[in-house]
Amino acid sequence: MLLDRSGQGKVYGLISRRRFQQMDVLEGLNLLTTISGERRCRPPPLAPFATAPRREGGGAGQGRAPSPPGPLRSWAQPWGLPRPRGPRTGGLPTRCSPCAGKRNKLRVYYLSWLRNKILRNDPEVEKKQGWTTVGDMEGCVHYRVVKYERIKFLVIALKSSVEVYAWAPKPYHKFMAFKSFADLPHRPLLVELTVEEGQRLKVIYGSCAGFHAIDVDSGNNYDIYVPVHIQSQITPHAIIFLPDTEGMEMLLCYEDEGVYVSTFGRITKDVVLQWGEMPTSVAYICSNQIMGWGEKAIEIRSVETGHLDGVFMHKRAQRLKFLCERNDKVFFASVRSGGSSQVYFMTLNRNCIMNW
Repeated sequence: MLLDRSGQGKVYGLISRRRFQQMDVLEGLNLLTTISGERRCRPPPLAPFATAPRREGGGAGQGRAPSPPGPLRSWAQPWGLPRPRGPRTGGLPTRCSPCAGKRNKLRVYYLSWLRNKILRNDPEVEKKQGWTTVGDMEGCVHYRVVKYERIKFLVIALKSSVEVYAWAPKPYHKFMAFKSFADLPHRPLLVELTVEEGQRLKVIYGSCAGFHAIDVDSGNNYDIYVPVHIQSQITPHAIIFLPDTEGMEMLLCYEDEGVYVSTFGRITKDVVLQWGEMPTSVAYICSNQIMGWGEKAIEIRSVETGHLDGVFMHKRAQRLKFLCERNDKVFFASVRSGGSSQVYFMTLNRNCIMNW
């Protein structure tokens, strides 16, 4: 959905019945990049139809069959709609069956097509397909768009590999495959890309074991930081490159901690960032600070030292997830199991103190 904050706060529906894991707006490329699954199935009908409806107009090919009511719309074969394949045992698909068995692809939507869904002022755009997939990948976990000089890289974490794409301008006007790293020793859950000293490309990724690096030129894979003091699996939250370090020093956030290391795995600061509680989401903001969203409070800390700059307590416990930062506002949403959520924002003032 699009929330128009310039007027009465009207909400426009753009894409329905698709679950999005991640998205970013790339205005200069006219793209909305997303990780999303197939369109969600509607519930199956209580009973199959026995007869097909009469078509309006009487003749073959004239008019259209009226849409069946409610939840039966997607499943009724007699209404002239294709029936998805059910399980091998026969019968109708269940609510949990995937429509096509393909989930979590990286799709890009064209902003001009989305804008025309609201304005309806360009019939030529309306005729074109509004989205396309990047490559033929399934099981995308996380991605990052990184700009270096005039090149935009798209690095993608999959179930057991990492793919790197580069933006090709006109006449191609799409992301094209650049590098591929398969059969990784650890399953990537979080991915980043850095350009060391303006020369060397390195992929940094987090897994349930720790943080690792891939030299893009040689393909060498090595560990950067593995928390040996934690015997169980970890949850990586964020890979944050520190300013003025030429892409060689990072703050790695995992569990309720954060450590400062270089891209070669050397500890750069004898400091361990300690959150007040386990955050559900961590993000770097332009005020040179990091924010951690916990169930009880939101913490704002210095990215350079990890010192606590501010804390906002919740009225009630809730899980929150970072969405994006735009101008002087940070947007985040509540995470609920039922699917419904609420979007919040905090305003940054000149002193980097936030109002919620």
